[in-house]
Amino acid sequence: MKFIITSLTSWDEIPRARHQVTEALVQAGHEVVFVEKNRVGRLRIETRKEKPGLTLVSPFFPLDYRFRFRIPVINEFYQTWLFRLMRKRFGDQLVLNFDFTAHLLERYFKSMVYYCNDEYIGNSKYPVWLINQYHGMVERWVAKQAKLCVATSNHLVEKLQQFNPSVHLIPLGGPDPDRINATRDFGKKAFIKIGLMGTIKADYVAPKVINRLLDEDDFNLTFIGRMESDFLSLIQKKDNLEAKGILIGEALYAEMATFDVAIAPYEVECINAGGTPNKLFQYLACSCPIVISNIPNVQNRKFPPGTVYIAADEEEFVGMIRKAYDEDCLEYAQARLQYAADNTWEKRIRQFLSLLEKQHLLSVADEPTPQRTLAKN
Repeated sequence: MKFIITSLTSWDEIPRARHQVTEALVQAGHEVVFVEKNRVGRLRIETRKEKPGLTLVSPFFPLDYRFRFRIPVINEFYQTWLFRLMRKRFGDQLVLNFDFTAHLLERYFKSMVYYCNDEYIGNSKYPVWLINQYHGMVERWVAKQAKLCVATSNHLVEKLQQFNPSVHLIPLGGPDPDRINATRDFGKKAFIKIGLMGTIKADYVAPKVINRLLDEDDFNLTFIGRMESDFLSLIQKKDNLEAKGILIGEALYAEMATFDVAIAPYEVECINAGGTPNKLFQYLACSCPIVISNIPNVQNRKFPPGTVYIAADEEEFVGMIRKAYDEDCLEYAQARLQYAADNTWEKRIRQFLSLLEKQHLLSVADEPTPQRTLAKN
């Protein structure tokens, strides 16, 4: 079966839910057309075959997407142009929609599933009431028009059920540890390597936590991902900080496997109740112990011992990092890998495909032909 996945992200960035859903569908033998956020340029789309089973579509539009999707008239024009062209080029396929503003999909495609993994309304660094009203309205339309909605947290399920009775909980997943095969060194060192992966910006990652960690003489910090200049300007010491930029694929997991401790230091007051840290499962797939802020979606979650340590403030972050580092051992690493293996995207996608079949959106005739494997000599 062929899926069209619509998004507000690029393909070549730190893997988020939409990227990992795409990869899992391709691994399951399905064809996926992944539509990126628009790039700035003359009105057109470019397509490329990323690998067998995956086609990338890059729309070009005269206005940056960060302005485009916030301005109603322009966003409507963009959707009309893009979706009409997508329908003409790829036919009437099942759309898996990660773009909460894409309410015009139903004009061009008969079946759409809204895959909601975050609370999007009001999350702008500079919130504007009119924009929030527009985004709230179009997300309601998207949810109502969907054949079904998938939500990654109970909070999002309850929210979307106000607009669509067919809302289903499928939590976030992570990579299969056996596929990435990241090997960590448990030997104790003179410096503790602490890693942070993701989009690094001031209203998301807590600068006060980073500054406190950099006060420790034996802490070295490594950042992976896009770091915004406003965040960097808030960091007081940079001697023990290394920024790797955006890494994906094998390079990403190879670098994460060098972390002694992985962190997720959020600005708790800015984190919405529906958000779940996708990086959690990626860290665990590399067997990294994790120290994370006390955000809503981890407070009541049960993790195996030695897996996830919750810190209430910057001082607790220091203590929990040292505790995680001191307790790290093969037994705990295996527990992390097992937890990751129990929560892979492959398993989430099997659940998702089963849901589609029950809703008559995926028939047996549409299922992919099993891939032949060569016998090993």
